[in-house]
Amino acid sequence: MTDSTAVLDETRQGAAREYARRRRRLWALGLSLNGLLLFGLILAGAASSLIRYVDLRADLPWWGKVAAVGIALGGLLYVSNLPLDFYAGFVLPHRVGLSNQTLSGWIGDAVKGGLMSAAIGLPMLVLVYGIIRIAGSGWWLWAGLATAGVTVALATLAPILFLPVFYRFRPLAEDRRPLADQLARLAAST
Repeated sequence: MTDSTAVLDETRQGAAREYARRRRRLWALGLSLNGLLLFGLILAGAASSLIRYVDLRADLPWWGKVAAVGIALGGLLYVSNLPLDFYAGFVLPHRVGLSNQTLSGWIGDAVKGGLMSAAIGLPMLVLVYGIIRIAGSGWWLWAGLATAGVTVALATLAPILFLPVFYRFRPLAEDRRPLADQLARLAAST
């Protein structure tokens, strides 16, 4: 039996599958709740009322009005997601022994994540609406290409710009040399 088979015993595999199953269910629940909330806002006329309110009362350029509506709706979604995010991101990982993060650390990460989402999402929202304004009936193609390009750029830059905001990276200590060697062998084999 090698080291990797000793670590990947059936009990741990079962626990990992159960954890992954719970995370998928929580993700689906969150997605469904967001959809229901937005659908409810549309049906109740609240979304239209918000757009009319911003359009009539805010002395802003078009992109400022788009951003204002985006902040209002995004903020509402962020706050409504907090209980489920707390359970999925703090309670559940602690329950199964996958996290040692403190509550204050989780709150800090939640705030940083919300600010980063706003910093990325608002310019993207304004970009898409700007494309809609100038591209005519082909807006969907140009918006899709722009979104795909930004997504590729963000995925490329994430390890450099975003991950250090949430994680500390440092070399493995000398007492972890066997682990470092095993990881280097694993990386070389792929």
